[in-house]
Amino acid sequence: MVLKWQGILRRQKFENLRRAIIQKAIEELVDLWDKCLIHQYERDEFFEFTKIYELLLQEVSRLQELCKGIRPTSFFQSSFQLLEEENEENLVGPI
Repeated sequence: MVLKWQGILRRQKFENLRRAIIQKAIEELVDLWDKCLIHQYERDEFFEFTKIYELLLQEVSRLQELCKGIRPTSFFQSSFQLLEEENEENLVGPI
């Protein structure tokens, strides 16, 4: 249980650090845009792309967390069992 909490805290620290780095980069980017007189529509396009990218990262993270405890064979195990039962039934014939 302690290891689980340590892992959660580590992920939270990483997420906070990641957000701080991104925020700093955005501030520097906006400063450069201002200095270079970049139009607002170009800025908006950039941030729209960034939002989509963030959504993709969130979905990948969610799916990785979801699939963490699932064994790859568990998806197919029930299908193989049904196939085996069907094959046995075909060999024996209807009862």
